[in-house]
Order: sequence, then structure tokens, then C-alpha cells
Amino acid sequence: MRTCKNFRDLWEELEQKNLARDRDEKLGLIDREKEFVENEQGRQQDEEDAHVHEIISLREDIETDEQKEMETARERLLYMAKSLKDEEGIWYQLLMDMKKFKVIKFPRVLQTVFYILGYEREDICEPGTNKFWWKLAKTRINDYFL
Repeated sequence: MRTCKNFRDLWEELEQKNLARDRDEKLGLIDREKEFVENEQGRQQDEEDAHVHEIISLREDIETDEQKEMETARERLLYMAKSLKDEEGIWYQLLMDMKKFKVIKFPRVLQTVFYILGYEREDICEPGTNKFWWKLAKTRINDYFL
């Protein structure tokens, strides 16, 4: 009986340490996000606006305001996709840091993202079920995911 209690106590202690580590990592992530919003977001928005304006101004095939709006949105999307793949960028680091978490909030949202990106159920769910398996799915977050 004492062995069972010792095992339970060790298990609970390990769980508490893991939860505390996850909590601390999440708090660090929140601080980095706050720092990004305060320092980097405005600068990145200005860079994006300048890039899109430069590309659109060079285009001679745009005739109407509607075409200009569509091409502007397209160029913004391409610019954002490029910034996500930049390994030095903060978005890339935030996604890669997410792989360290043991538990995530709103797993169905991430499951949907995986499906949209073309992953199969067997790649991200527990075998024989449709239950999202974070332990397996986080191994799929790589450059292809981005």
C-alpha cells in the first residue's frame, strides 16, 4: 500500500512540475507577444504597407479600384505568408515554441488548421478515433506546416 502511495505522490509531483513549467513558458510567451505588439507590430505594418504600395504602383495592368483592392489584398497575404516562413521572424519562433507545450487550449481549432493544410486524420488523431492527439500533432509542426 505504501508503494502505491509513493508512486501516487511521485506522479503528482511530476505533474505539478510539468504544469508549472508549461505555465511559466506560457507566461513567457505572453510577455514576448506583449513586447512584440509594443515594439515590432507598428514597424512591421509600415514595412508591409511600403512593400504592397511599391508592388501595386509598379503594376500597369490594374485598371479599376476593385482590381487594385484585390491585388492589394493578394500582395498583403503573400507578404504575411513570407513573414511566417522567415526563421528569424517572431511568428516562426512563436509557432516553434508552441511545440514545447504539453497541453493546449482549443485543440479543435488547431485540428481544423491541420485539416485545412491537408493533413490526414491518422497524422493528428488518436488511432481509430477523431480525437485530436496533441502529442502526435505537434511533431507535424515544421516548415511544411508553415
